[in-house]
Amino acid sequence: MHPHADYKKYKCCFNYSHEIIIKYEWAWSGRQAKNFAMRKLAQEHNIHPSHVFALFDGSLSNFNIEVVKDGKTEQAIHDFP
Repeated sequence: MHPHADYKKYKCCFNYSHEIIIKYEWAWSGRQAKNFAMRKLAQEHNIHPSHVFALFDGSLSNFNIEVVKDGKTEQAIHDFP
């Protein structure tokens, strides 16, 4: 459990360079979780965050954000095709 009661755990899945990358983030919203995960993705791949934000801008169905509760995904925010 996160120390901030308002935070939720999110599962962020990205289809990045023909690879599915999964990140778990604690955040207030799915949008914030996506932001956190994309920044980590950029850092891990040594690229500028703007490139990752452009890849996952919502024009393609190449990411999925879900709320995780009790170890199970509960609500999809954006789905893969």
